[in-house]
Amino acid sequence: MSKKKFFFALVVSLCFLVLAFDVKVTSGSSMFPSIQDGEILLVFKLAYQFPLSIWEKTVFTWKSVRAGDVVLFKNSGRSVVKRVALESGAPLVVYKNGETTFLCLDNLYLKLSPESYLHLCANGRLHFVPDGYLVVLGDRLDVSHDSRSYGFVAEKNILGKVLFK
Repeated sequence: MSKKKFFFALVVSLCFLVLAFDVKVTSGSSMFPSIQDGEILLVFKLAYQFPLSIWEKTVFTWKSVRAGDVVLFKNSGRSVVKRVALESGAPLVVYKNGETTFLCLDNLYLKLSPESYLHLCANGRLHFVPDGYLVVLGDRLDVSHDSRSYGFVAEKNILGKVLFK
């Protein structure tokens, strides 16, 4: 292989790596025990879509975010790692016991504060995750700031899928 072809292949490979992957260091314990504080994560930025970050537009979308995926997303200018609990269009099952409200997820009852209830629900009717949005939760539910704190996460804010630590 000539030096020109080798150099060209190297440049193309490096461009792909920069476009497709990102490395992040975690801070906080809301994803414990899955992800420890200070761990290095490999994020696949092309897992769901082909973004053009120059214009902040999505060119192609080829895979939907699924419940159980661990994703990196933008929230208030910060990059956050959480697990997707409910996909776009999924029903939100809300249970009221007197003054206490719970979000029910597969036999797991998460207590919702009045503020959390307002973030996720409206008018006390059957609720669904809006199209183009997700419900995300940290694995350590007692300390995690997640959709219970800041509401739904827009799919367009997903930066990538965490592949491994």
